[in-house]
Amino acid sequence: MSAQPEAIEKGWRNKTIKVRNGGKNPTVMQMLRAFNATWPTQAAAAIFAEAGDRLFVSNDVEEGGSGQVFVDCEDFHIASFDNGLLDGSYRLDARNYPRENGHTLFAVALQPNNGPKEGFCCFYDYNPNNYTLTPETVPYQGFKRKWENSHFFYLLGYFYDLTVVIIEQSGEEEVFHHFPYDGTSHHYSHTDTICYEEESDDENPGLECYEQKTVPISELPAGCVLQARRGTQALYVHFGDDEPSSVWLTDGEAGTATRLCMANSTAPTQWERMTGADSDYVEVPYHLIASAEKAYFIPGEAHKFIVEGCPDARNVWTYIIDAENQTAIQLNCTEGVSAIDNTKKEITVSAYGYDDEGRYSFQKVYSPTGKMLRRLPGKTRY
Repeated sequence: MSAQPEAIEKGWRNKTIKVRNGGKNPTVMQMLRAFNATWPTQAAAAIFAEAGDRLFVSNDVEEGGSGQVFVDCEDFHIASFDNGLLDGSYRLDARNYPRENGHTLFAVALQPNNGPKEGFCCFYDYNPNNYTLTPETVPYQGFKRKWENSHFFYLLGYFYDLTVVIIEQSGEEEVFHHFPYDGTSHHYSHTDTICYEEESDDENPGLECYEQKTVPISELPAGCVLQARRGTQALYVHFGDDEPSSVWLTDGEAGTATRLCMANSTAPTQWERMTGADSDYVEVPYHLIASAEKAYFIPGEAHKFIVEGCPDARNVWTYIIDAENQTAIQLNCTEGVSAIDNTKKEITVSAYGYDDEGRYSFQKVYSPTGKMLRRLPGKTRY
């Protein structure tokens, strides 16, 4: 018999849970089974019925209505069930976050698919010494609701991204509260506002917010941070309080300031599209640049620029944008730009990998078109 979500929300903080045969690093499915033994739900039952003992599952299922089960116990440590078409049903998301002390942070988010009720999260510290899940204080604090009668929806991170995002919704408006993971817990960092225009392209609603715009150089937003200069041109990043960060190009000769691109906190991860450490790049829509915290000129390229940032508190996402054609590519690297050779017109980036000795960093060289030219010898360990 399933427990009512209200009972779970009220009582989860008062009960520790034993994980059967937990060991040092139990999978997210082991954690969820232990949680479900104390707090059973139909959503968890649907996951178990579909996944069984498999470590990876991504299937549409029929469980009182159309739904989807996703389980990845090897790379992303996520288990979820979403039955968005069934009134009164709850979406369940569970995830493991490794902790630096050898423990694991385990989170379960339960949120209604329809209706006025708000979702909630349960948090536990898993101790590998006694196989016990101990309730923890909810870490998603340190911010204020934007609207008094709003509702929260929890995203426990996309794929390798461990950042938790709370989507606060009020009517047709919404903002995104970001909580990066530091290896121990999540901490509030910032809130992004997503802009929607009343008159939008039906197939691409709200894209007007991310289009380029040019203003007199005197109207360059206050608080812009200088990134680089080239002749009479300069690159800036603007970090706004009420809007996403953006990259601006000023031209002293023309007397103009152009917003080249703006970050979009809803941009999906692209790692799953990159095939191998030595692949070149993937194309991304110009309005889906996840983060814009740094910007560089590319030697020999009048209209191409490098934009990068760290939206998940772990990986640096590096883009080459073509401002003239408004296209973008994301390079296959995770630690950002380390050098730019103006003579050879080459871009050196860093990435990390793992071997038997643990994590290491290595470097790759790209052309301004995004082609991976070569991998540099050697590994760096920290």
